[in-house]
Amino acid sequence: MSLTRRHMRVADTQDLWARLPFRSRYAADRVLNLSEGGVLVAGGELDVGEIVSFELSGFREFRFAGLAEVAHRTNRATGLRLLAHMEVVRPG
Repeated sequence: MSLTRRHMRVADTQDLWARLPFRSRYAADRVLNLSEGGVLVAGGELDVGEIVSFELSGFREFRFAGLAEVAHRTNRATGLRLLAHMEVVRPG
């Protein structure tokens, strides 16, 4: 059985960071890849199935926030399935 992905992934993400909840505080982790349906972040101490809020930030005031479900986790990365999202516009 071959593994097929539903969405194309962007792996050129060196300027993106994900802020995720970690023990009553938010910690920033590097984004490893990103797609329309999810994001893979380095690290993370979340449980599979957990629903979390997140914020992605990056180059030139890029801000994106939403709700995600932890789809999978290893000791190196956490995969999030996007449930709801919105672009965050900051007054400037």
